[in-house]
Amino acid sequence: MRHIHFSKMRKIGSVDDLVEYAQFHAETALRMVGHVHPTLYAVAPRGLIVHQPERIETEADKDYFALESRLVLVAARAFMCAMVLEAWVARPVGGQLPSKPSQASNREEVLTVFAESRPDRRFAMFPIKRNLSGEFEKLEEDAATPDITVDGRFVHLLPPTPLRESEVRAAQVCLESMGIRIGAGGFSPN
Repeated sequence: MRHIHFSKMRKIGSVDDLVEYAQFHAETALRMVGHVHPTLYAVAPRGLIVHQPERIETEADKDYFALESRLVLVAARAFMCAMVLEAWVARPVGGQLPSKPSQASNREEVLTVFAESRPDRRFAMFPIKRNLSGEFEKLEEDAATPDITVDGRFVHLLPPTPLRESEVRAAQVCLESMGIRIGAGGFSPN
C-alpha cells in the first residue's frame, strides 16, 4: 500500500522554487540509486506531498498514475505541483521526429520537471550525464527553451480554477475507492 502524506517543507513560493527543490531530490536519487522514479510534488495548504506510483511498467500504469496524481492534487487542495520524470529525447533527423525517442540513434537521457501553479507554468529539462559504465555523473544545465511545447498525460495536472468543496470531496471518495484516505496527519493508507 502506498504511503501518501503531508510533510513540513521549506518555503516554496514559486514554480522556480519547486523546480529547484524537485531537481535537488532527483539528483540525490540519481546519485544514490542511479535512476529517478516518477514523482509528483504537490504544495498544499497543509504541506508538501511527495507521491510515487506503485508501478509504472505499462502505458496503462502511466495513465493510472496521471489520474491518481490529478485526484491527489484535488483532494489535497494543492495550489502548486511538479511532475518529475526521466525520459528520452531525440532531435529531428532530416526534418522528421523519431516515432519512439527511446529507440532513436541520437537519443539523449534527460530529467524533466513540469511545474505549475495558477497561472504560472515551467518546463525544465536537464540532460543526464553518465560515465562509460553507465553510472550517474551529473545533471547538466536546464536545456529547455521557451519555444518548446509540452503536452502529454503528465502536464497540466493542476485544475485551472479554484476548487469547490464538492470537487474536493469527490476526489477524496475516488482515492478512498483506490485504497487511499485522508488521515489526521494528511494522507495515509487504509
